This record gives sequence, C-alpha cells and structure tokens, in this order.
Amino acid sequence: MKLEYTLNDNKNGLVVTDGKDLEGELVIPSEDCLGGKIYPVIAIGEEAFCACSALTSIVIPDSVIEIGKWAFSGCSGLTSIVIPDSVIEIGKWAFSGCSGLTSIIVDKENRHYDSREGCNAIIESKTNTLVVGCPTTVIPDSVPKIGDGAFENCSASTSIVIPDSVIEIGNYAFRGCKGLTSIVIPDSVTKIGNYAFSGCKGLTSIVIPDSVTKIGNYAFSGCSGLTSIVIPNSVTEIGNWVFYGCSGLTSIVIPDSVIEIGNRAFCGCSGLTSIVISDASLLKGTVIFKGVEIVKP
Repeated sequence: MKLEYTLNDNKNGLVVTDGKDLEGELVIPSEDCLGGKIYPVIAIGEEAFCACSALTSIVIPDSVIEIGKWAFSGCSGLTSIVIPDSVIEIGKWAFSGCSGLTSIIVDKENRHYDSREGCNAIIESKTNTLVVGCPTTVIPDSVPKIGDGAFENCSASTSIVIPDSVIEIGNYAFRGCKGLTSIVIPDSVTKIGNYAFSGCKGLTSIVIPDSVTKIGNYAFSGCSGLTSIVIPNSVTEIGNWVFYGCSGLTSIVIPDSVIEIGNRAFCGCSGLTSIVISDASLLKGTVIFKGVEIVKP
C-alpha cells in the first residue's frame, strides 16, 4: 500500500491521510505527486497511522510542520521517533499507545519542541509541558505540567518519578499504563486531571499529597489493584466516577475538607466494606454497595 494524501486548505501542500496497512520501515517523502502535480508533504493527518502495529520505524522529513491528533496512536511496534526541526504543532494523543517506544528525540534546531537533557520525551518549549513520554522517559525538573495523554497506554512503564516542579497532572496523562506498579506524586501537585490514572491496574497504593485540592473525574477508575489510597485534608472536591471499578479497595477515609463528591464515585468498588466520613449526605448519588458501613470519624 502507498501513502494516501489530500491537499491542505491552502492547496499548496500534501497531508498524509492514510498509511495504516504499511509494515516495517517507512520513510515519508518530502514531496510527492497528487493529480499530476508535485507538492511538498507538510503534515501528517489525524489518525493517519493509527493502530499500525506492524510499523517498526518512521522517518519524518523536515518539510512536515504538523503532526495531527492520534497520528501514530497504537503503533506498538515503533521503537524510536525523531521529530525534525520543521514541526511546529503536535496534536494530542499523537503517539498514545506506542508502547514499544524507547527513544524520543527532537531535533536541536526545533524552536517549538525539545527533548532536553536526553529525557526521551517531547516537551513543548514555550510552556515546558511534557506532551509525549515513553517507558524510558526521565521527566526533567523544569516541567510544570504533564500534558493530556502524555503517557496514555504506555503499558511497558513500571515506575515513574514525577519531579517536584510538576504542579499539574493532565487529563488522561497515565491512563491505561497497566504495568505501572508505583508512582510518587510530589507535594507540588495541585491538580490531578480527569482519567489521569484510569486503568492503571498494577497500582496497589497511592498517596495524594496535601497540595492537591481537586481529584478529577474518573481519575483512578479501573485501578482494580488499588488496595490503599490516602486523601489529604487539602482536597475539597472528588469528581464523578473517581474510584469506579476499584474492586481492591476495602476502606476509604474522606477528610472533612471535602465539600463535594461526584456521582457514582464509588460505583463498582465491590470490595469496599467501610467509608469514614463526617457528613454522610455527601455520599448521595455515589452508588455504594449494600452492606458498606458508613463510619463517623
């Protein structure tokens, strides 16, 4: 199968739209023919190589300025990626599920993204946000945010150290990291995004630091191995479906600082036997299994 293209909106460059059946090594040309005319290849479109698990390596030419959302999502056979200096935009989840990645390099001349300190990650230079990570990523201590979906479905990751420069863990940041068994959240973090650790089945315990004020929707949903979690007095809001499917949890203590607990927060927590909470009215709508004891501290 050959690459498929469409013209960009300005009709002056090609966007790669499909290469899903390609295998092995791929070199994207810097220019190609469409309709009998030669155009530069300037973008890799949304989902262009999505779920192309047989793809083992790819060379992106320095004519490309944009990599779309989900462009390489699910390319589990990819082991390395080099982002050329021409790229000015990388869409969310562009490399989500590339579980085989061990090397990520951004060309040193790129003014929009970097892989500083050999971190094996893609960092948005202007905001210092880590936007793409892999199992070998070392998060630099200059990063204030782990971006949305940065490590999503990075199933080979077993342990991640988050430096105390990080103040926000984005939505879906570690979702589906099934191999993750331990993670330390530093007390610099104030926000844990929606679905941040959803589906991290290998996690058995987690301590939320007392800097966090809000736990996002579905943040720990599907963490079936989780047996212990500590919620600090700083937390005021627990989102919807936060602990959905955490069947390993047997008890949980809700601090007095919490003023809102979202819908179905404990739905599917089949192992839960007790909840310690001062104001039981907050549990309305959380869907608790029959027999769970509500205890006042």
